[in-house]
Formats: sequence, C-alpha cells, structure tokens
Amino acid sequence: MRTLVVGGTGMLGGVVTALANDGDHVTVLARRGWRGGSVQGRVSSLLLGYRQTGTLELALKHNGLFDRMVAWIHPDTPGAFGILQQVVTGDVLCVLGSADADPGFPARIPAAGEPREVILGFVREAGHSRWLTDAEISVGVLQALCSGEPRSVVGTVTPWSERP
Repeated sequence: MRTLVVGGTGMLGGVVTALANDGDHVTVLARRGWRGGSVQGRVSSLLLGYRQTGTLELALKHNGLFDRMVAWIHPDTPGAFGILQQVVTGDVLCVLGSADADPGFPARIPAAGEPREVILGFVREAGHSRWLTDAEISVGVLQALCSGEPRSVVGTVTPWSERP
C-alpha cells in the first residue's frame, strides 16, 4: 500500500513508523525530511510545504497515485487539500485540532465519500488537563485509520471548559 502522510515529521512520526513497519510505502510531505531513522527503506520524503500549491501539484504528479492519505493540514490553505486529494485513490483521514470540537459549532459528520476526520482532544487526569503527547496522537490516529469511522476523537473534548 502507498500512503501519503502530510505533516509526518512531527506529531505524526509514530504513524509513519507504524505504517512503514506494517509494510506500507510511506511518502512524508513536509518542509523537512524524514528523520525517524531507517524503516526498512519504506519511507521517502517529499520536501515542500503544502502551502506551496503550485510546486505541490507538480511534485505530486511526479510521484504517482497513493492508496490512502493521513493529513494534518491547517485550514488556512484551502487549495492544498483539493490538490492532495487528486492523487489519492482511497481512504483520506484528516487530522484536526481540538478547536474543531468547539461546542459553539455543531459537529459535522462527514458524508460517504468525504474525508474522514480525527479530532485531537486533551487528557484529563489527577484534577487537571493536558494536551496529548505525540505518542498518544499517533496511537489514536492509527486507531481511527483502522476503525473506518467517519469521525473519531483522540482523548476527550468534554467538558470543553477544562481544555488546557
């Protein structure tokens, strides 16, 4: 399986490693190259930011099609997501920050054929709350990828008033 991971050099590094160890050929789209070490030669880097939409489109055309994509993309670049989707033939999982769970805005469950979503929440423990660690994020994103659910939450987003 060919998987494109957008933002895989940071908090999604564990996702890249796990997918490569499971036999995927993973391409990491990021401004800096993959530094997670050797993963059986199954990880390659596409060195550019998704905000460079002209260069992005050209670079992706030279890399062929991907079977699936895991993408951590900020919403301030609306054209980038459409460009990325053009090279993915299967499952698309969007990783979103906790703000997408704000109770002031109703949750929207993706319709069939739309990208699936995973919301990154927070952890409540011992009377306080904290943001998720990179390891917790990677485990949750992998579970969401395998679940097939249209929308998943890693950690919790309630009560909203207790987020860090």
